[in-house]
Amino acid sequence: MKVLTPRPFGWWMKRYLDRVGSSDCRFGEYEELFFDPCRGFMCWEVSPGMRELYVTKVCGDGRFWRDKAYEMFAWAKERYGVRYLCCCTRRGPEAFCRLFGGDVFKVEERDGRPLFWIRTKELM
Repeated sequence: MKVLTPRPFGWWMKRYLDRVGSSDCRFGEYEELFFDPCRGFMCWEVSPGMRELYVTKVCGDGRFWRDKAYEMFAWAKERYGVRYLCCCTRRGPEAFCRLFGGDVFKVEERDGRPLFWIRTKELM
């Protein structure tokens, strides 16, 4: 993705909501946010049992945020013993599995559409 003109967070959030097809976007109690005006945003959280690092929302430069997710995974693996990196997508789960080197481990339905959860153990 080409680096864009800096945009405010609201612009990126609207783009995210337009893509996921929902007008509702809630943040979890322990969800954290990385934001870059030129690259978009990524939300993440570590599971209560410290086993998984979940990347819950991403909008913008996918490769940039994938690299950031793996940096966080390496940090959490070393610091807390986290074992898995998990992310979700509504579209193209096969492409996300190739991108993250993982497998679909759960499919759930939200807003009448499937949501695919991908999990990996390895750092790329």
